[in-house]
Amino acid sequence: MRGSLQSYRKVALESTIAVASPHKVIQMMFSGALERLAQGRYAIVPAPNALRGKFRQGHRHCCGAKQ
Repeated sequence: MRGSLQSYRKVALESTIAVASPHKVIQMMFSGALERLAQGRYAIVPAPNALRGKFRQGHRHCCGAKQ
């Protein structure tokens, strides 16, 4: 299941990049970078026990970005 989902995401991303303007590609790259930074920051910052070990998409309050 996970492999097929990753394949679908890869094809969707490649399709989007193929028709995207250079500006849109840069936006996508920065968006991905910010998402990864938020994940890393969330992994480092101590969290309440209920949230520890879980990453919720869009959870970025720990680094000051919008939710």
